[in-house]
Amino acid sequence: MFLPVARMIGLALAIGSAAPASAQSHPDDRHPRSQQSQRGTDSDRRQPRTEGRGRSSPYGEWKDGWGSRPPAPPKHFTRKSDWNRHVRACQQRYRSYSARTDNYRMPNGKARRCTL
Repeated sequence: MFLPVARMIGLALAIGSAAPASAQSHPDDRHPRSQQSQRGTDSDRRQPRTEGRGRSSPYGEWKDGWGSRPPAPPKHFTRKSDWNRHVRACQQRYRSYSARTDNYRMPNGKARRCTL
């Protein structure tokens, strides 16, 4: 059987242009992976985020992923309710920071108090 050339080309194009089922987009593919990774961890989602009387609030909490809980604030630290934020900021800024003494080591070896 001989088909006209134009009809064969049309048939070949129709077969070749059909997209396979695996190439079709899925509803989950609408968002890039980078946005999905910013959603937070499962432990963040399980904790209540409500504020008010008798309810928990994430403000001032110490997250277990940051390491062991810091000790009580030293006597010189007057903003007692802000101690966890202060410790976390100093840990991120200074690698040698110690929450026990509220000091970090300078490159010359001297200890300095963290003032963040």
